[in-house]
Amino acid sequence: MIDYLGEYYELINPEILEKSGVQSDFEGCLSLPGFVGKLSRYKNIIVKYQDRLGEFHTVETKDKMARCFQHEIDHLDGILYIDRMSDEYVFI
Repeated sequence: MIDYLGEYYELINPEILEKSGVQSDFEGCLSLPGFVGKLSRYKNIIVKYQDRLGEFHTVETKDKMARCFQHEIDHLDGILYIDRMSDEYVFI
């Protein structure tokens, strides 16, 4: 589930169809409270997914929302942001 600035998405079987650009920023996670790390992610992505009723959707996201999607899709693949960090993590 993604909840970012009043936009809500439930992603079932998400798949990133297209990706472009690069953004580098600090990122944290509720799974590792009190820590953040710097990592690069795609700046623009197009994601195909199903909702809880099995309906297919496609959404194009960019910037911070694209980062949120990639972060949550990583969780589904068993990946934490610390696995992708370019530098060591720091305290918040």
